[in-house]
Amino acid sequence: MSSSNFQRKRPVARDRKGNPSIDAMTTFQGTAMCDLFVRNATVVTEERTFDGGISVSNGRIDELVVGQRDIAAARQIIDASGLLLLPGLVDAHVHFSEPGRGHWEGFETGSRAAAAGGITTFVEMPLNAQPATIDAAALVMKKAAAKQSHIDYALWGGLVDDNLDDLADLRRGGVVGFYRERHCRGGGRGLAGAT
Repeated sequence: MSSSNFQRKRPVARDRKGNPSIDAMTTFQGTAMCDLFVRNATVVTEERTFDGGISVSNGRIDELVVGQRDIAAARQIIDASGLLLLPGLVDAHVHFSEPGRGHWEGFETGSRAAAAGGITTFVEMPLNAQPATIDAAALVMKKAAAKQSHIDYALWGGLVDDNLDDLADLRRGGVVGFYRERHCRGGGRGLAGAT
């Protein structure tokens, strides 16, 4: 017997990221328990807008529900009547300024504020921190500070005049790309003139 309690209406179509497309709808057929069912929302996707909801298991959306169909076996049900259900936003330019300047805004408070505004992922800028994220040692400190984040994140590596030899280490360390401020010079190893 299959462990799945969902029966597909037709083969699963996938979008360009490999996720099931909207047209790969499922019909609930049994007692499989999802963690969360959001129903009666106006669902907005890249492809279209429709009445329906989502089911969530293990922290991931596992079904887009088209129409007013109920899923009885859910640990939590949210009635989103009159509300929009949108994909989470990505902010590719945030300044949480840690390590060293967390009093400006750090990962803990900044990620909470981002989540409250619908942002589910951010990319943190490299040059406001002390030290700036321009070499492997600074990246280790940045990653330690980022563990406080309440949402997904990625890190930019800083590009300054005198850190070309550090770029490979930053890339191996996991930065998603490199960012350079026009007014930043390598001699200061970070944001010029900032205190």
